[in-house]
Amino acid sequence: MEPKDKFTVKIKEDGVLISGADKNGQPAELWFTSVEALMLIDILQHEKARIRQSANESSPTPFTFHFGNS
Repeated sequence: MEPKDKFTVKIKEDGVLISGADKNGQPAELWFTSVEALMLIDILQHEKARIRQSANESSPTPFTFHFGNS
């Protein structure tokens, strides 16, 4: 079975595009200006512990992702 991307993130000069599909498999996209993307990053960093706890509780097998120096 080939791995399949759940979503893709494209960093553009004028913002960030996240492409994927909704729960019915229909194509879906989210566009964030650069300022909006920074706001989203700030929100996610602020909620990181709660998001990690929720992911750990809902995961049948433990896993972690490490990017950069985190």
